[in-house]
Amino acid sequence: MRKIIGMCSCFYLRITQRLLRGLTLRLTTEVTDMIVRIKRTISRGCYTECEPLEPPERPPEKKQSPLHHSGSNSSLSEMRATRPLPPPPDRLTYVDQSWFHSITREQANAVIRERPHNGYFLLRPSNTNPNNPFVLTLWFNDGVYNVQVRKRPDSRYALGSPRAQEQSFASVEEIVQFHSREELPLCRGRVQTGSTLLTDTPPKRLNP
Repeated sequence: MRKIIGMCSCFYLRITQRLLRGLTLRLTTEVTDMIVRIKRTISRGCYTECEPLEPPERPPEKKQSPLHHSGSNSSLSEMRATRPLPPPPDRLTYVDQSWFHSITREQANAVIRERPHNGYFLLRPSNTNPNNPFVLTLWFNDGVYNVQVRKRPDSRYALGSPRAQEQSFASVEEIVQFHSREELPLCRGRVQTGSTLLTDTPPKRLNP
């Protein structure tokens, strides 16, 4: 009888050990998968609606050029002839696009609120700082989002704050084209609220 009891105890002990090993392995796998998902979510990121208040524009400082007296070896005409010409300005191809509106933040928010549906958007200039030349204003679910369009040191454009392995674009036209096909993730604060495609844009209005 004792032999039978001992055999049964060994049998149940083996089963218990196997169950514990299987449970430990499963918990380890689930924790690892969870960590990977969290890392992917963080690396993907989302674009917040927060935008610093735009300071008033300051007029450019005027620099006085040195005066040349009549006895100078170099005349003004000679200086103009030898002075290099300024580089030609970039082609502002976005200005003629239907989705570009040269309006203020308050005006953009009001225009988007006139037809509140997901993906209704426009691109406008920003006076926040030279590194954030544009703002993408759009409607999603519960209100208006203002997403900064940042110009990187490599002259490419990206949305929101700098992130590792972020999506970048050669132009603002590429941003609009890309997010007309791929959904744009959005946040309020640090909480992701969802994502949407850029669908349509309000009609052009006269510049203020």
